[in-house]
Amino acid sequence: MIRLLLAVPLLTVLATSAQARDCTHLFLNGRPPALTAAQPGDRKGICFLAYAALVSGAARDPIWSAEHLTARYAKRAPHARRSGSFHPEQRLPADARAYPRDYDHGWDRGHMTPARDIATRRAKDETFSMANIVPQAPALNRGVWEGIESAVRHLAAREGELYIVTGPILRPDDRRTENGRVEIPSATWKAIYNPATSTGGAWICTNTMSPDCRTVSIATLSQQVGVDPFPSLSRTEAARSPELPAPEPSR
Repeated sequence: MIRLLLAVPLLTVLATSAQARDCTHLFLNGRPPALTAAQPGDRKGICFLAYAALVSGAARDPIWSAEHLTARYAKRAPHARRSGSFHPEQRLPADARAYPRDYDHGWDRGHMTPARDIATRRAKDETFSMANIVPQAPALNRGVWEGIESAVRHLAAREGELYIVTGPILRPDDRRTENGRVEIPSATWKAIYNPATSTGGAWICTNTMSPDCRTVSIATLSQQVGVDPFPSLSRTEAARSPELPAPEPSR
């Protein structure tokens, strides 16, 4: 297994880039997700008010999007409105940006950090940056994926806080693109960690019109996806069987 030692340099980029905020509070024990296998193209980390993302300039997708969802925030989120819409991320180089118009062939603009997790208008608007979006099959995005997001939000409201990292699986050997620009992931995944119970796990869902989801440990996710969402966990903690809520019925 290839392990790329990117955690410290990435943390520096996220915390000090020209328009970035300090986003260490979004990561479990202050450590951002680590890449455990090569990911496509140049990568840029960006801090937002309520989440952080690492974006692939070649795929024009986020590699991961991370948030720290507290009970207070989760309970307030349903009442927050947004004023903006999908928009290109100006902090990315021009040739690395995805645009809303790239999604015109039946794929949904799928949020990685969900807008419904966010409790203030400005922060909610930031989730509509294309740096937080991947092409998702409508049956996934509007079905079981929405049910997973709702279950995670309600778990955070009950338990007090969760650390959450979400991303796509990008396959160099099976590369498809939307509008010839944005890579279509073969699957999307969401990992959570509950500090109150020291438990967590991840879902991996195929990005198809008949999506199939399975649950895995954090260690298995890291091996299969090439991203370790919580690198501060011990091997024993990461290898524990997943303890996750059941997806809720979608609307």
